[in-house]
Amino acid sequence: MKRAILAIFTLVMMTAAATASDKLLSIDMNITDHDEPVSIKVNLPLNLIGTMVPQITQALENAELEENDVNLREIWAQVRAAGPNEYVDINKADGHIEVYTTETHVKIDVTDAAEGEIHITVPLALGDLIFGEEGIVNVEDVIAALENWEGDIVTVTGDKVNGRVWVH
Repeated sequence: MKRAILAIFTLVMMTAAATASDKLLSIDMNITDHDEPVSIKVNLPLNLIGTMVPQITQALENAELEENDVNLREIWAQVRAAGPNEYVDINKADGHIEVYTTETHVKIDVTDAAEGEIHITVPLALGDLIFGEEGIVNVEDVIAALENWEGDIVTVTGDKVNGRVWVH
């Protein structure tokens, strides 16, 4: 499952940078859970790595998106069909985990007494781009869609990490 998540994240990051437009893929992260805070800012023209589409496609083909008999496309189809829903709600004395969808986003909220809070928001439209078709993700289709994308791809807010990835 970790390889699938890594492959999806890599797809989003790399293919967004591969489009032929004047738009930028921007990453802005601030991490404060170290002895010394870290700030990461990246602005990539979307056409920067357009020549890497074959390598991105090959990497995705090598990643097992249906690892351990988990069909991520089928899961995504069922999530979309269900509409807004609460999928996970775990409460314990030292924390809380909630995974749910709204009309427009997947949201993950984690509260841990020792680690603080983190909130992750991902547009449902991003999942549609990645899991919308059967077979391997068509990198060129994702690129074409990201050329028309405006706004956040992922936002993260929390006590120790804050940031976003967006196209503008």
